[in-house]
Amino acid sequence: MSSFEDADTEETVTCLHMTVYHPNQQQSKVFQSLKFLHRDRLRASEVVKFGRNPNTCYYTFMDRQVSRVQFSLQLFKPFNSLSELQYRHSCC
Repeated sequence: MSSFEDADTEETVTCLHMTVYHPNQQQSKVFQSLKFLHRDRLRASEVVKFGRNPNTCYYTFMDRQVSRVQFSLQLFKPFNSLSELQYRHSCC
């Protein structure tokens, strides 16, 4: 006897690939705190912040010209979509 409550939950794994560039990366080391080629698992409901402040940002950039929170990404699933995830980008 199978019911809706007993059915397996579908888990959708999504990936976000980013390329970062700074013209003086060799000298300034802006991205030295980022773990390249490392997978992170984050909750889709979490707002992921990028910036200079390590207390509020998940990913930090090491440069005084970077804002405390440079930008943030929030993943969401559009209404009536079973597989598509989108993101909202907000500049700070």
